[in-house]
Amino acid sequence: MLAPAPEALPSARMIDLARLAALAAHVVDAGGHTLILRTSSGDLHLAVHGPSLTGAFTVLIPVGDDLGLRIAAAARFDRVLRGRVAGDAPKPWRLTAQQRLRLAYALRALDGHLAGASQREIARVLFGRAISGRAWVGSDLHSRTKRALTTGRQLMRGGYRALLAAPSRRGVGNRPH
Repeated sequence: MLAPAPEALPSARMIDLARLAALAAHVVDAGGHTLILRTSSGDLHLAVHGPSLTGAFTVLIPVGDDLGLRIAAAARFDRVLRGRVAGDAPKPWRLTAQQRLRLAYALRALDGHLAGASQREIARVLFGRAISGRAWVGSDLHSRTKRALTTGRQLMRGGYRALLAAPSRRGVGNRPH
């Protein structure tokens, strides 16, 4: 989180946050601004306390289980301020290729379900093959489709918030499948 620098910190330099990088999103509320800056190495999320995006700022980092990750995120922000490549997000914040694939299956399965498709139809679209008759119930394809649909429903009912939370707050049961 960024906050206006107190006068007791004269070393804080003036910056215009809206001009640092491509602004992918900007939300204003009573407490300040939420920004997503698009950088060449990934998005950088900033919470800005106060009404202005221009001024001298300090970085506020809460001390908690994810302090190291927050410091790494602050270092990425520092690199952007200096005109350098931000660098990759800390590893615990990134999803693996398998997690991204499973989330894609989950969202596609949910879309199919909400559109009225049967689980067999969803399986055929997701995995490119169909199983008919009694073989369906005990098949790996049936299990994979059910898991994808269950995950999709969990995401729809608010489970997506676990993807946005700090890794230390996700909990073992809330990790993306």
